[in-house]
Amino acid sequence: MRGLRHGAFFACTGINTTTLKEMKFMATAVKTKSGIKIVVKDPSRFKDKVVQVADACPDSNALPLLTCMKIEVRAGSVVFTGGDGINTICVGEQDVVEADQDASFVVPAALFSSIIKKLPAGKVELTKKDGESLLIKAGSAKFDLSLFNGDEFPQIPTDKNVESEFKIPASSLVAGLKSTMYAAAEESKQESKNMPVLTGVNMEMAAGETNLKFTGTDRNRLSRFLVEGIQAQPFRQTIAVSSCKEIVKIIDSVQQEVKVTVTQSVISITGPGFMIVSKFLEGNYPDTDKVIPRKFEMEVVLEREKLLAVLTRTSVFAKTKKMGIFTLKDDQMSIFSKTEIGQVAEGLDCQTVGKEMRLGLDVFFLIDAIKAVDHKEIRLSFTSPTTPVAIRPDNETNKVIGVIIPIRLN
Repeated sequence: MRGLRHGAFFACTGINTTTLKEMKFMATAVKTKSGIKIVVKDPSRFKDKVVQVADACPDSNALPLLTCMKIEVRAGSVVFTGGDGINTICVGEQDVVEADQDASFVVPAALFSSIIKKLPAGKVELTKKDGESLLIKAGSAKFDLSLFNGDEFPQIPTDKNVESEFKIPASSLVAGLKSTMYAAAEESKQESKNMPVLTGVNMEMAAGETNLKFTGTDRNRLSRFLVEGIQAQPFRQTIAVSSCKEIVKIIDSVQQEVKVTVTQSVISITGPGFMIVSKFLEGNYPDTDKVIPRKFEMEVVLEREKLLAVLTRTSVFAKTKKMGIFTLKDDQMSIFSKTEIGQVAEGLDCQTVGKEMRLGLDVFFLIDAIKAVDHKEIRLSFTSPTTPVAIRPDNETNKVIGVIIPIRLN
């Protein structure tokens, strides 16, 4: 990559064109005989960004440059770029470094991160020597690191075919991804081999709607999360779970809104000091609306924490078969699990409305679904022992809902 495009650099550092020109004027554009010297004024912030980007780079790859990160210094601002070919992360900081002049170089991400983390406390200096190596000095420690050819560094994926663009609170985007990606298919399972798009979280904005819909499913369970009040053009795209995890990792602590741009091939998320670009999964995501049950014969309301505690104890004997037998009647839920080496049974007070029900459920699926519902009380809704079960907060909203297909009892 022949350097970040100006727009990307500004997005990652939070500086505008005028400020950049002023900073360049104040910078001392002198190349020393020993190379371009970069003084790290804030080693802690510098290290945090290095580690953040290095974590997004693979340790090994058929393309060696994908194991690297690119570091660009412009007038005291520094931008780190790296990725795995699917996800590209660009983070920047101002007033972290001082440099003789602008510099750009590509280093092995894992090795550079390891060196920076292990440097002694105090002043840190980087010297780029003739474009072939980087001298790293801190205290009495010196490291001489070979550089990669920056001209061949992969470009940040771009796509001019914008389908939708909108702003969303970072916390809402994180909640949507966290609440649904657990239900997506695992890459090693047969469902993902037959339909790879199921290994991701589907994001959808329907025409005329203001609810941004997140969905994850592996055909045995489903999770749906709605973010209300979003103004955006309609789109429907799927993000790999690995990409979702990287996005959450970067924006989990962000308090402001982020800008989301959806194209035909990538999603880009821009916020204060960072930009994330992820490629979409290919394939048509299935219509999951019909999977969510609407009418029920039995509903149960329980305290979330008490139910989680009971299920956690039950899971001790459910590790091999994963199934618990649930009986619901007379304001009681009883859970029973049995294997060759033992069994467990426990009851729980609850509010039941409707017909008595006995069915088998994957205990671990149910635990995951309940953890995704951030509410004091949980409502479980049943139609029959063989039809999908709905898990929701016990309130009037349908912001989040989990669905599990029961296991047939012998």
